Amino acid sequence: MADQQAANLLRKCSMKKWDNWNNNPRNLDLSGMEEWNNWYDDESNLDLSGIDLKGALLFNFIFDNINFSGVNFSGANLVCAMFNEANLSGANFSGANLVCAMFNGANLSGANLSGTNLTDTHFTGVNLSGVNLSGTDLAGKNFSDSNLSGFNLSGRDLSHTDFSGANLSGANLIGANLSNTNLNSANLSKANLSKANLSNADLRDADLSNADLLFAKLDNVQWLGANMKGCNRS
Repeated sequence: MADQQAANLLRKCSMKKWDNWNNNPRNLDLSGMEEWNNWYDDESNLDLSGIDLKGALLFNFIFDNINFSGVNFSGANLVCAMFNEANLSGANFSGANLVCAMFNGANLSGANLSGTNLTDTHFTGVNLSGVNLSGTDLAGKNFSDSNLSGFNLSGRDLSHTDFSGANLSGANLIGANLSNTNLNSANLSKANLSKANLSNADLRDADLSNADLLFAKLDNVQWLGANMKGCNRS
């Protein structure tokens, strides 16, 4: 009953739109956000899986710990929304505005994040296995302690990105720009970093066992404490 009540309330609150968001943000109607956030209880374990929130206006909404698996958020405005510890497996965020959104500890496995705006979005400790990140700008983002094992990031601009403590084991990073990237304590075992640009990268205490660094650019890399066993650098 609480799940149905929450779904109905969320649909109602998301319909409280504002005029000219892009041209005149002073016209924001925050009543929907305030109504939802005042009602919301992060201990209620809400299950809102599968609902359709395509194009919804959910600026600054709190969604921590909610099951949103399979939900359609495509084209939604989720600026500053909070999804900490939420289950978002298989959710569709394609084309959504996720500026300053928080996903810390969330499960985004199999989610579609293609074409999203990830400016200042937080992904600390997130399960990103199988996520579609095509058409997104990943440079300078924070993926610390997140699971990106087996990811195909070949040729992508990942400069100034924070992957500290992240799991990038078996990732395809061929020709990627990883200059000035924080890979401190990251798991890069069996990752393919051939022809990647790692200039000024921080690889201290990283696990590079059996990784491929053939023809990689390694100027001014910090290696202290890195595990290089079986790493191909020749």
